[in-house]
Amino acid sequence: MTGPSPNPPSEPRPSLGEVLHAARVAGGEQRPRPWPPEPWADRDARLKALDEKMAAAVAVEVRRRIAAEIQDRASRRWPPGYHRDELFAAAAAVERADAEPS
Repeated sequence: MTGPSPNPPSEPRPSLGEVLHAARVAGGEQRPRPWPPEPWADRDARLKALDEKMAAAVAVEVRRRIAAEIQDRASRRWPPGYHRDELFAAAAAVERADAEPS
């Protein structure tokens, strides 16, 4: 059992750019800034697009690291065969997701 989802299905998940922006805001609270970032809804479209591109780049690297970890564990823990092939396929699916929109 995994517990409740942080975003119920009725609520849309924040975009990766919004997640990145929230991290920027939280980090900015730790030091004085002359211009704190505005709320996401008020952010200029060009800055939103930049946040989305930066977040997508981070997401690609995270997926690559997850895929590598799955492949490494599968290689060390399972002999060649069906289960290991399924784990390798899962790793490939995780890595392929970087080409799909989030």
